[in-house]
Amino acid sequence: MIFLMNYWKMKTNKLNMADQRKLISLLITMLKNGFCLYDCTLIFKASAYEFERKVGGVLEKEINNGNGLAAVLQYFGYSQKIILQVKFAQTHGNLLSTLKSIDESLVKLEKEKEKFISIITYPCLLLLFLVGILITMRSFLLPELQKRLGYEKNAGLLLMEYGPLVVIFVLLIGISWCLLFKRQLLKKSSLEKAEIFAKLPFIGEFYILQITSYLSREWGRFFEQGMELNNILTVMQSLEKSSLMKDLAKKLENGLQQGISFALQIQQFNFVMEEFSMMIRQAELNFSLGTELIRYGDNCAERLFKKIEEKMQWLQPIVFLFVGGMIVLVYVSMLLPMYQNIGGIAK
Repeated sequence: MIFLMNYWKMKTNKLNMADQRKLISLLITMLKNGFCLYDCTLIFKASAYEFERKVGGVLEKEINNGNGLAAVLQYFGYSQKIILQVKFAQTHGNLLSTLKSIDESLVKLEKEKEKFISIITYPCLLLLFLVGILITMRSFLLPELQKRLGYEKNAGLLLMEYGPLVVIFVLLIGISWCLLFKRQLLKKSSLEKAEIFAKLPFIGEFYILQITSYLSREWGRFFEQGMELNNILTVMQSLEKSSLMKDLAKKLENGLQQGISFALQIQQFNFVMEEFSMMIRQAELNFSLGTELIRYGDNCAERLFKKIEEKMQWLQPIVFLFVGGMIVLVYVSMLLPMYQNIGGIAK
């Protein structure tokens, strides 16, 4: 298994988030100390570490082909938005500050990913524990009870017998519904999909916060590089794959050509927070749109995780009570006939 994972990693050349951060940090250190990209190539190739030698080889190849750092990042599987930021920075000569901004964003993403995993791990373990109990009881305990004691079927024994099947059936129904929903979404544009997700019960409030945080941060980083809105929208439309950012940029550009302001257009979308357009207006007045957008995006991310934690605090006691109630029901169903038999013998 490890061999296959390593082979796949070598085959795709895509770096995980930790290695992406590592490469960006190495480049920042080199450029900060006055080295150019060609110097970085020589230093990396002479390194004792395989990772740095590999980076050095790719960097040398791309430089010899007349390409820059953006081509190297594309080779290692960085997102299109990061590649576009680096391309713009190479054109305008602010590569170091752009790499620092990218490094900060990767750090935030890594921390948020770890936090999200830590939040959902415990409820998932509880559910797995519940399913494991039901399957174990049905496979080992139930046949022994029916064989040796001749128990008549009651609520607890029926739960042991059919509980796992019910859980599997519910999972299959959920997966089937998700596949049908996904198939329907394929016919929709990215903007239509975003509007649909924003209206979904329970999920919608989380989706709106996540999209607002995402858009705010991405736009903020481009504004921090000194780009104007028209340039940002042009860059976003040059993304290779169709995405919400690409379709949204096209719609915003059409609106600007009709004389509709950026903030006013944002107000028309239901998949972002209502206060987003107001925040943009305020930031434009203070001439700090890039900084304010990034700060607001971070704030939305914090609110998102806080909201998830609040929902989990409600979910965990419910799961506990459900698991406890199931166990008590099963034990009562097993012990009650035994007491009845003991009472009959005593008489």
